[in-house]
This record gives sequence, C-alpha cells and structure tokens, in this order.
Amino acid sequence: MKHPTEETLNEYIDHALPPAIQAELQEHLTTCMECAAHLSVLENLFVNLTALPEEPLRRDLAAPVIQALSTPVSLPPLLQRATLLQIILVITTIIAASPTLMQDLPPFDIEIPALSSQADTLQALWIELLNTQFTLQVPELPAFSIVETTTLALTLVLASALLLWLVGNGLLLKEQNPPSRRNP
Repeated sequence: MKHPTEETLNEYIDHALPPAIQAELQEHLTTCMECAAHLSVLENLFVNLTALPEEPLRRDLAAPVIQALSTPVSLPPLLQRATLLQIILVITTIIAASPTLMQDLPPFDIEIPALSSQADTLQALWIELLNTQFTLQVPELPAFSIVETTTLALTLVLASALLLWLVGNGLLLKEQNPPSRRNP
C-alpha cells in the first residue's frame, strides 16, 4: 500500500473506511513509522479539539440571515428591460436558427411518424416563409440565398444579444456597487 492521504487517515480515525481498506491501512501503519507518526499527530489534534470548551456565540446571526433571505430582490427597471430583451433575442435566435440547424443534424434513430412528419412540414413551411419573405434583392448585387440571409440574421441577433448582455451586466454591477459604497 502506498502512503495514505491525510483525508484517508481522517476517515481511518472516524472508522469511515470500508472494512477491507481499514484493515489494509492498519497493516500499513504497523510497518510504516512515518504514517504512524502522522496518524498520532492527527489523533492528538482531534483529542485536543474535543477537549476545548464550547464558546457561545457573541451575536445571533439567525435573524439577519432569515431577514435577508425573505426580502424579495428586485432588479432596476432598466435592467429588467435589458433582461427581457435578452430573452426575446435568444428565443428569436433559436427560432431563426432552427431550419439551418435542423438541416445539419444527423437523422434521429428513433422516429415517431406523426411527430417527424409534422416537424418536416413545419420546417418546410418555415424555409418557404424565409425564402419568400427574406430573399434580399439589390439591383447591383445578386440575390442572397436563405443560408446567407439566415447566417447574417443570426450574426446580427447574436451580436445584439452579446451587446445587451454586456450592458445588462454592467448595469447590474453598477447597481450592486454604487459610487457611495466604493472603496477609495
């Protein structure tokens, strides 16, 4: 057996090791003086700790902790709006990305006919809607494909979400640490 860790020695003292490991460690301690000495130091430490008198608390912390836990936390209105806008952007991104992502996914092993046909129909309708509504045609430029349009839209939505996330976190940090409470 290799030298036991301090955690293992603590578990040995508490008789929390499985019987086989406890017996193996006992055998190791009879042959390894270094580990036996370390165990003796730990046992003396625990004996001294249990001999210490119990100190009463100088201040009861239960009431302030319960008060802090029961007080509802409200976000500032601007931060609430930023968070709501972030949620909307994430949902919009998921909806906009679903046709592209569904095309890249491997086929599922388990197929539920009714559900998969409805999903295929829904995906086809979504792609048709995107093709008819979002094909950009500029006279000097060729028309953008659905993939290019979706990629551009996703990039803009993700960039907007990142910007709002940064602004929202900045507002939250500013609210948690107002100038009057900052250390000089």
